Amino acid sequence: MHAALKEGVFLFKPSLRELRDLTGQALPDAASWKAAAQQLIHAGQAEVVAVSLGEEGAILVTATQAWQAPSLSVNVQTTIGAGDSFVGGMVWALSEGKTLETAFRAGMAAGAAALLAPGTALCQAVDVFDLMKVAGCQPV
Repeated sequence: MHAALKEGVFLFKPSLRELRDLTGQALPDAASWKAAAQQLIHAGQAEVVAVSLGEEGAILVTATQAWQAPSLSVNVQTTIGAGDSFVGGMVWALSEGKTLETAFRAGMAAGAAALLAPGTALCQAVDVFDLMKVAGCQPV
C-alpha cells in the first residue's frame, strides 16, 4: 500500500482501519475521513480515494468533491470479497465512461452484491444492477 501511494495512483480504496493506520489519526467522523483522504490527494498519492466504512457505507473523495453513501441493506452471507467487488464495480463503471458518482454507486452495489453469495463465490451481475437502482450517495 505504501509503495503504491509513493508512486501515485488514480484510485485508492482503503478501509477506515487502513486509513487510520496509514495516517496515524483517529478519524472519528465524516469530516476527518474526508480531510484524511484529501491529504493523500493533495500529496499526489492518489487522485480519488474511496474509503469503505463497513456498516456505515463508504465515502468517495476527490480534490474538489466528496460523496458519502450509506450501506445497502442485504441478507449478508459473508463479507469475503466485498472490498474487491467494490473496487471492481467502480473500475467497470469508469471503464464504461460513467461519472465518478455513478461509479461510486456501482461500487456500493457490487460490494453489497458480494455479501449475498455464500463463501468465496463472486457477486452476480444481476444483483449488482438491481442494487444500483437503490444505491445512492450525497455530497459531503
